Amino acid sequence: MTDAAKVTVEEHAQHVPVKFNGEEDLRALIARSYMKQIGNFFKDKDQALSFLSGVISATQRNPKLLDCTPMSVINSFMKMAELRLMPSDVSGEAFVIPFNNKKKEGVQWVSVMEAQFQLGYKGLVTLFFRAGIKRIYADVIRENDKYSLINGELVHEIDM
Repeated sequence: MTDAAKVTVEEHAQHVPVKFNGEEDLRALIARSYMKQIGNFFKDKDQALSFLSGVISATQRNPKLLDCTPMSVINSFMKMAELRLMPSDVSGEAFVIPFNNKKKEGVQWVSVMEAQFQLGYKGLVTLFFRAGIKRIYADVIRENDKYSLINGELVHEIDM
């Protein structure tokens, strides 16, 4: 990480609250401290604003996200923005999910709610297509099925 990037991360970390008091806190923090980065990822102001709306919708659908550590929520949504994926249950490309993790503080283990970025299979497909992949084929292969890849084509014999 460059010195300039470290300074930017440290500056943003100073503005992050210990806990969100509601979705408005999250919206204000992102709008104030992260919209420029989000805009750089999407390269379109309307998409960046749409992303911000998606973040708020995600927290409305899953209010437990507001119980997570603010930096884990921010980092998860920023990873989504970096990949140019929208927070939407409809698209199924990516999700931010709250988890109750255990962290060691001193000699004691404590429970900490943290948000985690999860890439959905539709997000993988989107990223593959962006990378230039022309076709994706998927099939269910069971334990005794026979399959092979011949000249880029899947040959699948189902065991009856």
